Amino acid sequence: MSDYFSIARNWADDYSISLELSRRRYQMAFLGMAFLVLVLIISLVLLLPLKKIQLAIVHEGPSGETWVSTLDTGVVPSTTWAKEKSEIAHYVSLRESYDPMLYPYLSQQIHWFSDDLVQNQYAQEQDPNNPESLSHFLLDKGFRTVKINSVVNLDLESKNTDTERGHLNLAQVNYVVTDHWFGVGGSEDIEAPETSETPNNTSQAFTALISWSYTGVPDSPDALLQNWDGFVVTKYQTQRVNL
Repeated sequence: MSDYFSIARNWADDYSISLELSRRRYQMAFLGMAFLVLVLIISLVLLLPLKKIQLAIVHEGPSGETWVSTLDTGVVPSTTWAKEKSEIAHYVSLRESYDPMLYPYLSQQIHWFSDDLVQNQYAQEQDPNNPESLSHFLLDKGFRTVKINSVVNLDLESKNTDTERGHLNLAQVNYVVTDHWFGVGGSEDIEAPETSETPNNTSQAFTALISWSYTGVPDSPDALLQNWDGFVVTKYQTQRVNL
């Protein structure tokens, strides 16, 4: 009987020691994981100041191949006249068109693509108290569309060299605006010119002189989505011409 109790006591001791060892293993594992989490948190805190927004551009070639390139904040991407001409035409179309429902959105787009001087000029032109502003002239009675006929290159900053300076980005844009009036009675508000195709639509030709520059890839996420390469109009002047 004494051997039986001795064996039982030894078994209880072994079981107790096993539980203690198991508890200590789990404790060490927990402390090790807590230490690793602490190291990870410290590493993230140290890396946060190095965080930056990276612009990734996906290109597609004429044969369908694609590749990705990146640009750092502040870098001015390489440009071609075809690219600049496209951005100029896009700006003129935004600025000279009008839609009563999209007008706030169009105005915000002009803000992204204009410097402070051009923004102030646009705000004065579109002041509701200005009788020639589109918001006053068309209001909710119609909308205006723009057709770009040509974008003529007058000068480019890329022509500057170490020995020859003074070249500025300057282009002439020839375009036609057409006012579309809602309802038959809309045409009674204005005198339709001889170039009108219908009594309800009136067209007028304009030419615009536009100067621009590139400020580089913006660091703001909102600006990056709206104007990824920093295209900014620095001067803008229009003149009415005969069709």
